[in-house]
Amino acid sequence: MKKIPVSTRIIADIYDVSPQWIKILTDKGVIHKIDHGTYDLVTSTRDYIKFLKNKHKPTEGEQQDPSQITIEEAKRLKAIKEVEKLDLQNAREKGELIRKDKVRDLSIKAGALLVAELNAIENDLPGQIEGAEAVLIRDRLSSRFSIMLERFREQLKQAETADPIEE
Repeated sequence: MKKIPVSTRIIADIYDVSPQWIKILTDKGVIHKIDHGTYDLVTSTRDYIKFLKNKHKPTEGEQQDPSQITIEEAKRLKAIKEVEKLDLQNAREKGELIRKDKVRDLSIKAGALLVAELNAIENDLPGQIEGAEAVLIRDRLSSRFSIMLERFREQLKQAETADPIEE
């Protein structure tokens, strides 16, 4: 069969798609390239028709030519974005969102508290356990860890009462 060479722009116009979509179809082997920017119209058209008959829909993560999105698909995508926007708005109104700078500050304070408590345990422990029995050592450690855990819980409660994100 004789090849009929056409440019990217011409084949894109014939198929009513963008040049970017032509590149994607070329990468998939649907459109047949003859040379740089030149395509075989006959073979490409035959394979493009097969491609359309198979009702190709892009897989997850695959690009889709915006001109090929159906009205129903566009409505579905718009509805998804609207639902996401409303979910975020509801979370804001309920005070379920905390500003990221406040979360960062709280994390830094909680980490510093944890380090300080562990350092205190490390510094106090040798004097407290010298000559002590294992049961006594466990009780003292348990007591210190309980205090540390309670301070950490206080920090978390502060996070729960932090200012919610405002619009």
